[in-house]
Amino acid sequence: MTIFHIFSKRQKKLREKVPDVYEYKLIVDTLRREYGVFSLGAGHPYFKHMSELENFLLTEQDTEKVLDAVELSFRIIDKVTRNHGYLGRPNSSELADGAIQELNARFKEHSIGFQYVAGNVIRVDSELLHTEVVKPALTLLRRPGYAGAQAEFLKAHEHYRDGNTKEALSECLKAFESTMIDLRQARLEVRRKGHEQNFD
Repeated sequence: MTIFHIFSKRQKKLREKVPDVYEYKLIVDTLRREYGVFSLGAGHPYFKHMSELENFLLTEQDTEKVLDAVELSFRIIDKVTRNHGYLGRPNSSELADGAIQELNARFKEHSIGFQYVAGNVIRVDSELLHTEVVKPALTLLRRPGYAGAQAEFLKAHEHYRDGNTKEALSECLKAFESTMIDLRQARLEVRRKGHEQNFD
């Protein structure tokens, strides 16, 4: 039996948009909790969380808080909406990539020294340094098995951004050490599997 997605069913699905509602609620609730407030500001009663987030982005004067909202929103885009078929869109992953590329292009276009990379909004002090060092390192550390090294690298970047050179170097060394340990473990695993295959 074939089930048709007729016009009225499609319209009903579009009106409901349940996943979108949950994502806006998650972002707004997270920001409220982190800032210790009951509300980020006024919102339309019917689209409460969505309009509360929109108003917050349009009226908030603290740049870091706006970047908090941007980062959380793009984490949702990056981690949740790229799932195949999100909101019935077969190209959801391409749409997520496009949104991230546009955000980074807009940052660059307006000379805002930030980029969204690997789940975080990071400061871009030097375009060359960012392109040649930071971005490839974050891409490598995003792979499975490097979570500890990635966290240490991001801490190092945060210390560097805040001008804490000593702490930045300390976290860099920790990240390097963790990466070398992870690489060694991966090599040992590959060798072990190779030996097991030879015996089969």
